[in-house]
Amino acid sequence: MPSTRRRQTWTIPLIRRALRAGPWLLALAAILTSGVARAAVAPVTHRHQDMTFTSGEVNRYAAKAYHRMLDEQRRLGLVDQEPGLLHQVRQIAARIIAQGIRLKFAAGTWDWEVHITDSEDVDAFCMAVGKLLIGTHFIRRYDLDRKELAIVIAHEVAHALAEHVREQLSEVQLRRPRLEYHTVADAAHDMNDDLGLYLSLMPLSRTQELEADRIGLRLAARAGFPPRAALDFYAKMARSEDSERRSLLATHPDERKRSRLVREWVVPASRVYRASLNSRQPPAYKFR
Repeated sequence: MPSTRRRQTWTIPLIRRALRAGPWLLALAAILTSGVARAAVAPVTHRHQDMTFTSGEVNRYAAKAYHRMLDEQRRLGLVDQEPGLLHQVRQIAARIIAQGIRLKFAAGTWDWEVHITDSEDVDAFCMAVGKLLIGTHFIRRYDLDRKELAIVIAHEVAHALAEHVREQLSEVQLRRPRLEYHTVADAAHDMNDDLGLYLSLMPLSRTQELEADRIGLRLAARAGFPPRAALDFYAKMARSEDSERRSLLATHPDERKRSRLVREWVVPASRVYRASLNSRQPPAYKFR
């Protein structure tokens, strides 16, 4: 989810969000393999992706990192402190995840988890293998209603379905000598500390954010949430951006540009939404 704060951090968005929750999340993904690129295609947009390590490795490491982060925040009394809000978030997420599984069959094997946190350092993110965390302060800062919250959750689920973290780390390895990175932690460390590398990855970062917008709109529509809610949400984001100085190192697209593109994508997504209203109750994912 795009944040208008702390954009000077030298990490691309998905890694940066994880770093806010703790430095141990540098070990976010997997041990890099031999560096041989594997072709992949993002859902909905059909954008070509080059991957140099496997989904399985990323997913195992991401799950461990997520649970360590939850344990740490539980010790601080920050996780799932509002049962009513947690229930609402999970209800929305369950419908969106069910549509995500239809879009990406492999996602049906993931053990999806959804939690909320009172940590002010967490906005919203979905780690690889379907691990979501939504910040209560983020919900209140933008006064998100149920429909807008669905747009946020769908955007984050889209990042996981498109395996954006896997692509980011693969791009690091493709840009550097293969033997330089033995683990994903090595690649993530460079993304955090190497300004030149950070700048070179910004175009990919912005592409992924827009891609998550587009995929997310489709997911929300198929789950029975009106895509036009995205216009209200991104208008709020744009107003917030106007009130702050936009960093030259920003990893997210300009919010006004984003709002314009989202407005275009809302049209086909709205047709999907209307079709969903004529069908039976949208399916929902069953959390363990």
